[in-house]
Amino acid sequence: MGEAELVRRAKDGDMAAFEQLISNYQMKIYHIAYHMLSNEQDAEDAAQEAMIKAYRYLGSFKEESGFYTWIYRITHNICLDMLRRRKRSLTHETDLVKKDQDGQEAELQIVDAKPQPEEQLMRQQVQNEMQNAIAELKENYRVVLVMRDIEGMSYDDIAAVLEISAGTVKSRLNRARENLRKIVVKKYQHLLE
Repeated sequence: MGEAELVRRAKDGDMAAFEQLISNYQMKIYHIAYHMLSNEQDAEDAAQEAMIKAYRYLGSFKEESGFYTWIYRITHNICLDMLRRRKRSLTHETDLVKKDQDGQEAELQIVDAKPQPEEQLMRQQVQNEMQNAIAELKENYRVVLVMRDIEGMSYDDIAAVLEISAGTVKSRLNRARENLRKIVVKKYQHLLE
């Protein structure tokens, strides 16, 4: 059964059809959220909220674009809202994290107790560094970079989701890649010398 038929059935109240639609895109929705939010728990929350909103507003889906484009847009907007809320509360949270009970500065350490092979650890470190570097990009650059280079979306789909032209997508993507290259070079210039 094709996507259009699943959407039609889901709109008619067929829960199995909606579950199949979500099943087709569940991991992609999570990855979108993770790359935007850089936090597993927040990404899970955002993905869950996106699926709930998709179910709630399925009747308003006009089918002018694909279901994935539509749910991507929902996920993107939820993540933007979460980032805005995070930004507003950042000052307060920073104060709480930096002070211990005695009012002294405390260092936050996150330790992974699971032993991992060296190769897997190196790969994870590289992924974390790249995620951190991507997180340093301006939001409009980061979004197109994630959509194109990580999620593999077409320029037209990205343009539809972000409601911008395909030319603007290409321009932002080029700037995002160049800025990312500069960030990585700056961080690791000492290794290149």
